[in-house]
Amino acid sequence: MRERQNTIEYKRQDMIGNLSVEVAALGIFDSLKENDIKKLAQNIVEGNPLDTEFNQLKADVIQQAIVLNQQKKDQKTKAKAKNEKILPLLKLRKQALDKKQHPYELLKANGYIKNPLEEFY
Repeated sequence: MRERQNTIEYKRQDMIGNLSVEVAALGIFDSLKENDIKKLAQNIVEGNPLDTEFNQLKADVIQQAIVLNQQKKDQKTKAKAKNEKILPLLKLRKQALDKKQHPYELLKANGYIKNPLEEFY
């Protein structure tokens, strides 16, 4: 019985390795790491019976990898969008340092910093 379990586990590990290598070899998943593809393959192999065809498993891994790749690309673009809000302030700081002026003065001149006494009273 134990030998049978070892054989089944060996087949699963072999299938996971083969799937991850073949899907990674496609080269179309630029946002995914090899470890991400291996986790996808492992989830699919463990979720399906052992006698499932290799090509079917491969198609499932590719479909999920496409979805995950797109999600990671979307996360990167959202992170860049957040940086664009801060970018004008950083540009003004750099300009002030280039002019050998305190950044506070340039930020105040452009309206980013206001005098609280004038604003609230």
